[in-house]
Amino acid sequence: MGDLRYQKSARLSFDIGGDGFVVRRRSSSLYGTTGYRARGDVAYRTSRFATSGVAYDFSHYEFTKGFGASDIHAVALVQSFRMGRSWELAMKLGGARVETLGLATVAVDPVIAAITGQSSAVEAVYRINWLPSADVSLTRSFRRASFALHYFRGVSPGNGVYLTSRQETSSGSYSYSGIRKWNLGISGGRETLSSLTATIGKYSSYSGGGGATYNITGALHFVVRSDYRHYDITRTQFHRDSYRTSIGLAFSPGELPLSLW
Repeated sequence: MGDLRYQKSARLSFDIGGDGFVVRRRSSSLYGTTGYRARGDVAYRTSRFATSGVAYDFSHYEFTKGFGASDIHAVALVQSFRMGRSWELAMKLGGARVETLGLATVAVDPVIAAITGQSSAVEAVYRINWLPSADVSLTRSFRRASFALHYFRGVSPGNGVYLTSRQETSSGSYSYSGIRKWNLGISGGRETLSSLTATIGKYSSYSGGGGATYNITGALHFVVRSDYRHYDITRTQFHRDSYRTSIGLAFSPGELPLSLW
């Protein structure tokens, strides 16, 4: 990925950028994704504590193992505020046109099903969806700590089972560096996916975890973290709980203990 920003004046700036991505999953039963994205925005600083702007984003991705692709055009208004010395609010609100070509399972006419013995079939589906989009973050800085809330609603290429989908995520985190050489943190969140092409239940997951980093010497840090996650698909029997603990080393030059949240 890459971006180019042009600062025309102390208040006015322009940004253009793009990125590409390839996702290949370990299981052959899951879909991989190949895609690219182009974006641009203009921002104007209206005061010492506020910035306004408009952003455009185009994304294209297609899937392995089959027939399907999506083009997304998104336009959003951008607004950020600095409230006092500690609070910051950033918002990106708009909408997206999602053009999707894919495959869907449909029921076969009962008369034909009686002859062929086949109750369902696969057909090509072309759909255009207009969806709202939002990306909002609220952060609070303390002398030795930070607190953040984030909400996102938009379009996602899915997770290998769900393809082009409505995505909604919300998360929160707290990080504390008031103990010499230590950083302690907790975080949690929720994510949902709703397919735009297939009639399947909504996917949702809940997660939470915490951990710590310790500055061993210089830029070398010891890291430990533990996480819990619950997966659920409505109208099905798919319910899973997963637990993960990780221990390792990290390299991060800086004067403060490494923060992972």
